[in-house]
Amino acid sequence: MLVDWLNKGYEGILPIVPPDAEAIGIPSQRLGKVPGYPNGIGHWFALEGWTTFKISPAEVDLYDRHHASVGLLAKRYPGIDIDVHDEALSNEIRDIALHVLGEAPIRVGKAPKQLLMYATEDEITKKALKFKLNDDLMQVEILGSGQQYVVEGIHPVTKRPYQIDQGIPDPMSLTVIDNEKIWRFLEAVVERLSLYGIKISESS
Repeated sequence: MLVDWLNKGYEGILPIVPPDAEAIGIPSQRLGKVPGYPNGIGHWFALEGWTTFKISPAEVDLYDRHHASVGLLAKRYPGIDIDVHDEALSNEIRDIALHVLGEAPIRVGKAPKQLLMYATEDEITKKALKFKLNDDLMQVEILGSGQQYVVEGIHPVTKRPYQIDQGIPDPMSLTVIDNEKIWRFLEAVVERLSLYGIKISESS
């Protein structure tokens, strides 16, 4: 899996601990989500310094043989993470992103949650809008510098593969966004939520 992303020309590829891994020092609820590395007998450990990690072609085969999922550093490829459990609202927010930020591949792990992939040359940092709907806490996150997200592998909850509607996209085809567009998107989301009487409980 990692080799396919490397061959596509992606930077910032990360090996993600598979959800069924035998891991040392990694909480079970973090399996399938965090960067890691296997030892010679297949035990996985947390990958220190992953925000600056650069994978080598020689390492890719090792990670693939141990069924690593694929993560991507969000510094170069920011993600719009729509952590919303209501399908209609999740799709509305997705459509706002596509309108304001531009077209994007859509990655789905546990629907109706979804993540849109972009590229940037700006220093985009994590931002979040948190709100409640039917007493459920939901959020829309901007994943940027210092974050990563999974693009391929097995979802730790559904136990099914992540899906990207366009397959592995060409990194050169990703829409380039900047901080100005991010703020416009977040403002549009707040405005849309307000139409439904939904108030932001926390923003960062």
